Amino acid sequence: MRTSALILLALAACKGPATEPVESDTDTDADADTDTDADADTDADADTDADTDADADSDADADSDADTDTGTGCADDAMEPNDDASTAIASTGGADLVACDTSPDWWALTVADGETVSIEVSFVHADGDLDIRLEDASGTVLAGSATVADVESVSWTNDSGASATVFLVVEVWSGSAQPSNVYDWTSAFVTCTDDAYEPNGDAASATTGLTGATGLVMLATDGADWYAFDVPDSTVLSVDLTFAHLDADLDLSIVDGQGALLDRSDSTNDDEHAEWLNLSGAPATVYAAVERAGGASPCAVYDLASALDPFVCPTDTHEPNDSIATATPLGLGTLDAVGTDADVDWYTTQASAGDFLLFDVLYDPAEVSLEIFQQTPAGIPLTFDVPASIHAASALQILTHVGVGDGVCGPYQVVVSDITPDCTPDAHEPDGNPAMPGPAVDGTYTLATSDVDTFGVTVPDGHRFVADLRVQYEAWGEIEVALLDDQGTEIERDTSDPYFDVDADNTSGADAMYTVVVENPTAPGGCVPYTAAFIVQDCQAEDAFEPNDSPLQATPLAQASALVVHATNPDFVALGDLAPGETIEATVTFAGRLGDIDIALLDGSGAQVDTSASTRNTERVVWTNDTAQVQAMTLLVEHYSSLATCSTPYSVAATIGVP
Repeated sequence: MRTSALILLALAACKGPATEPVESDTDTDADADTDTDADADTDADADTDADTDADADSDADADSDADTDTGTGCADDAMEPNDDASTAIASTGGADLVACDTSPDWWALTVADGETVSIEVSFVHADGDLDIRLEDASGTVLAGSATVADVESVSWTNDSGASATVFLVVEVWSGSAQPSNVYDWTSAFVTCTDDAYEPNGDAASATTGLTGATGLVMLATDGADWYAFDVPDSTVLSVDLTFAHLDADLDLSIVDGQGALLDRSDSTNDDEHAEWLNLSGAPATVYAAVERAGGASPCAVYDLASALDPFVCPTDTHEPNDSIATATPLGLGTLDAVGTDADVDWYTTQASAGDFLLFDVLYDPAEVSLEIFQQTPAGIPLTFDVPASIHAASALQILTHVGVGDGVCGPYQVVVSDITPDCTPDAHEPDGNPAMPGPAVDGTYTLATSDVDTFGVTVPDGHRFVADLRVQYEAWGEIEVALLDDQGTEIERDTSDPYFDVDADNTSGADAMYTVVVENPTAPGGCVPYTAAFIVQDCQAEDAFEPNDSPLQATPLAQASALVVHATNPDFVALGDLAPGETIEATVTFAGRLGDIDIALLDGSGAQVDTSASTRNTERVVWTNDTAQVQAMTLLVEHYSSLATCSTPYSVAATIGVP
């Protein structure tokens, strides 16, 4: 059955190369033994016989033994040899087993047709990093897990039509600091039965008019379950899912007939809620898609409930407040109101000298478009940001304007908060001496106007160091951040509000000491609170799915659990087949402070059909297959050339089958 599929790959922590420990033992034993015995015996007796015996015995023995012994010193378990497919041991689990860096362990399992096997390998990561993969008899990797946790797990469903033998491979990661580790492993076999609403794997086969059902099933091989709803004008459709997130992570989307996303819920809780308000002026058919984002259980069981509720535009008690002259007084706290596109709402707040205030607007349903800004009575804008933070240098009247557009109406809240900075010295004081910097610990700090904060960090060779400092509210002021090398020489300075980032790549050939100096605050409240994150990134790190540096080596998404793109090696990820008329969407998220990633979407011929090269931390590509052939889609992930100096962890989310 061909269904739509959502595959989420969470970014895991990246692993850097390490020198594999090698034991070299040269032993030289020299034994020199010299024994000299001189014996003289003279006796005189009655028979007048003179007897003299002189005995000299010299023995020299020299023994020299030189041997060179090279090896990891790994004491393997009694199950050896099981180092490849031909020597794999048939098993469904074991305890107190040993994997060595020179000999991975292979285990054979038989999986019946329609059966799902889930495998968990547990160990102490600090004693040696183990990775696992599942292969079929031809050597094709079916699933893999390469995290830095104490547990690696994989799951695979046999839909081949016949029983299959697969192989679990447990191996020491090549960059592990330890040459071996002890592990336990378990397996579970489950046969799932789909629910009675199948097939409903796309919009064309969607289940219609379902108001509620329990015990619905999402198989590991299902991409999505689709449900269609006819929504009258001025009506709200709400859809709720409940399920056990520990078994599987389900996401919920509402899309229109053209595949445009109307609402989405993709939390990590045991429930998802999405809704859509139809104010189009006519009835509309929309679709709810339940998608599997992850989880080890082959059967994801969920309940679904839907409701259609008439929507009537309410009114509030603040009218008339459609002009500055009739503005509603607004103080600290939350004010509930209703907006329409027929008028605008005005509010007035009196700020005293020295006040720090935050203005924000919250609204629902999401289709309501709101704008908030502050201005003086003379009409001079102070800020257009939402939320907007303001420091009143003197007594000031603040006028807030809220408008609703797009021909809709809806409730909203105006929230005013006191954000006066807390200038209590942080727990890391005193730390103002660059010659004796404090430890580089992630956290929240307070920089007074007369203060300097310093942080020291040791960075290994071949690693990048990034100090990422942020001031939450612009009204608090600004800081400057400088980075010093081990000689105290300034190598970078950032004065760009509100994000302050300095970084350096250590290519010295040895460990390097850097010092971060935070100084020169512009602080109207006497201090600037800020958060700091200190990152040391291995610039040679690669993920467990290399080599995937060409389209022919592309890693299927189903294999991946940790992704890292190297500065000089692009990654190619196989997204799957796209049928004619179907749409694919792929999103890559990453930490931009470690490097700027760009992506491109390739069709079956390798031609780029969409690209994304923004300066944000998320890149997104979308393409609809308007050809007559099925296209094997591939995603190219690479660094922007001018920032290609270090490896960068990333995650991918891909959706295939949107109508």
